Amino acid sequence: MAPRALGPAASAPASRSCSYSRLAVVTQTGPLPFSDLLSATLSEVDWHEIAGAFLEDVEPNPNDDDDQAEEDENSEEEQRREAFEQEKRERTRSRKEPLFELGQVVSTPGALEALTREDIGKALARHHRGDWGEVDRHDWQENETSLREGFRLLSAYQGTNGTKFWVITEADRTATTVLLPSEY
Repeated sequence: MAPRALGPAASAPASRSCSYSRLAVVTQTGPLPFSDLLSATLSEVDWHEIAGAFLEDVEPNPNDDDDQAEEDENSEEEQRREAFEQEKRERTRSRKEPLFELGQVVSTPGALEALTREDIGKALARHHRGDWGEVDRHDWQENETSLREGFRLLSAYQGTNGTKFWVITEADRTATTVLLPSEY
């Protein structure tokens, strides 16, 4: 017959830790001569130290590096987003003078029908000052480059009735058009 453990480990559920100091190894003929020595030795072991030493030898999980890199990217992205929002706030508050020529201002029939004169006037004033409206960071930065380099400028706004519309100034600054996205 094989040896079996008696004591707390024999009746304890697998999820509970057992105390090796109470472990007794018994056979049909009685306790083995080394059981007291084994119990005493195991009770003196610092299992946290052994686990720590084992974990030092284990190679790190490559997914841990991926998680850290993803956290770093998210942090950098958040910093870029905050810097963009700050730049946008400063531009919309501080600019009073026009940054470029609008040229001839025209509106499409759809824009004239869907928007008020006030919506169009406010949007043109914002566009003229470099407040590009409701564009994402990429498009805002594209407009900044276009302003410096003389390319086409595009702004996006929303009328008082919720209608979305665009204002586009041509690269040569000869014309600015107010239009609905569906008219592009």
